[in-house]
Amino acid sequence: MTFDENNRITQAPYELTVDTENYSITVKDKMTGQVSTLKLIQIGDQDITDINTTAVKVSKGKIRWDDVATDLDLAVTAKNMRVNFDWIVNLLKKSKQYCHQFLTILP
Repeated sequence: MTFDENNRITQAPYELTVDTENYSITVKDKMTGQVSTLKLIQIGDQDITDINTTAVKVSKGKIRWDDVATDLDLAVTAKNMRVNFDWIVNLLKKSKQYCHQFLTILP
């Protein structure tokens, strides 16, 4: 699977859209119409709007944000039957709390 120029994948049993500016993903199940969104909203006591804007790396089926925070990278990987949203934390740094919002809309 490959992301198109709008950071979308539609050749799977789902439609995946990645909002690279707002650190969020939206997945729509083609069979049921169910829509789910996962969005990073806070790191430690910093709101997402105060977080560094990072370069986005797009490869075949993966989008990655490096250095979202001092000790955090994010990655979205599209698979045949699922989507992985990975938090890559450098455990050698001071631990922080990460807050995200998950929203599911049923048809």
